[in-house]
Amino acid sequence: MTDAAESADTSGPRTVVAVLTIVLGMVLLVLAWRGFRSRPGPGEEAPLPKWMAALDRFTPGRSLAVAALFGGIKPKNLILTATAAAGIAKSDLGSTQQLVVLLLLVLVASSGIIAPVAVYFLMGEEKAARILDGWKAWLQANNSAVMIVLFVVFGVVLLGKGIGGP
Repeated sequence: MTDAAESADTSGPRTVVAVLTIVLGMVLLVLAWRGFRSRPGPGEEAPLPKWMAALDRFTPGRSLAVAALFGGIKPKNLILTATAAAGIAKSDLGSTQQLVVLLLLVLVASSGIIAPVAVYFLMGEEKAARILDGWKAWLQANNSAVMIVLFVVFGVVLLGKGIGGP
């Protein structure tokens, strides 16, 4: 096959990936804009998402089910996971290196679960309760800002990757 024929065979999938990457980046930027417009004003208390307000009443079984739901099928998680997986797959890394990167991705992605559990088991119930209550208060107060920043950063990165091409 000639070079022109080879590039014609692969340009279609590359274009589709680039367009999907741009679209996903734009979706994240729109979500950031919506979050920015609906954020609480100065001195206003941010309303808690319903799922966050219910956390204190969760049983271990319900916690596992909600973690699987939010971790696996929530659209923003799917977008981020698909983007990371595509980046790892497209890399020039060997299979062992790809596995190491994938394990690091899983570790970083799981840190929001690992950190509170580690604090609980390492610090004891009383001290952990104070620390975790402080984290909870901070997250409640800053949930909107955190989500806006994440959506902007990932949206811009995806747009740049999509515009830059494969």
